[in-house]
Formats: sequence, C-alpha cells, structure tokens
Amino acid sequence: MKTYAAKTISAEELAEIRCNRCGRPIEKNDFGIFDEHLSIEKIWGYHSPADGETHKLDICSDCYFGWIEEFEIPPINTKL
Repeated sequence: MKTYAAKTISAEELAEIRCNRCGRPIEKNDFGIFDEHLSIEKIWGYHSPADGETHKLDICSDCYFGWIEEFEIPPINTKL
C-alpha cells in the first residue's frame, strides 16, 4: 500500500524584469510570459576594460530599437 503526504516545495520565480536603460518594467502577457526584450550576459576576458567581470542587462524593445538607430553599422536583419 502506498501512502502519500503533502509536501510544500519552495522555488524561485522570475517576478519582474526592468529595462536597464529606461527603468520601465517589461510587462507580462496574459500567459505570464514577458514581452519581447533583449537580455545580454557578457563575461569579460583578460586584458579587457572589465577584466573578469560579468555584466548582465535587459533592454526593452523600445530602447533596443532606439539604440540601434545610433549604430554606424546596423544589425543584420533576417526574417524567419
């Protein structure tokens, strides 16, 4: 005979993402998925200006498209 007992499990859940550039929260849709945004994680190597550091940032779509307008060479755009 199998006997079961209730068990409470605690887990971390991503509660909020804020744009590092403008500070606005990135909204969740009706399914609980965050709206489109850019997440970057850069681990800086030896002899770089940030030697050994890891930088993480999130950029909302409004800030991203404003940012790439400033690029001398725009990102390559390929559609699926």
